[in-house]
Amino acid sequence: MNNRPLCLLVDDEADVLTVTISTLEAINIACLTASNIQTAKQLLHTHTFDVCLADVVLPDGNGILELARYIKIHYPNLPVIIFSATGSKDDRERARKEAMKVGAYGFVAKPIDNNELRALIKKALHIEN
Repeated sequence: MNNRPLCLLVDDEADVLTVTISTLEAINIACLTASNIQTAKQLLHTHTFDVCLADVVLPDGNGILELARYIKIHYPNLPVIIFSATGSKDDRERARKEAMKVGAYGFVAKPIDNNELRALIKKALHIEN
């Protein structure tokens, strides 16, 4: 039996998925990936996740407005962390505020700082350093 935490990682950029999976695997967190909201919802129905990382901009919608809200309604105990490279610093700040309004656990700007991401994930999962 595998006791590793499981992360739902939602992004349509293969390089972001690869780097983020490596970052999380280094702290013993398993990942399943989705490149869009529809696939993410299917995975949510078939797996029990401990945390979700989702990009703001997805091919079939908005990670904050659609996916984070969906998770908060149907999986209220699942921490959601939103990440984004969208636009200017002001645009990212607006996205961060919007993420917090819909109940996201956290927000990380791209390019992702691996140490920041690890610390946020550990905090969300209540993992000691």
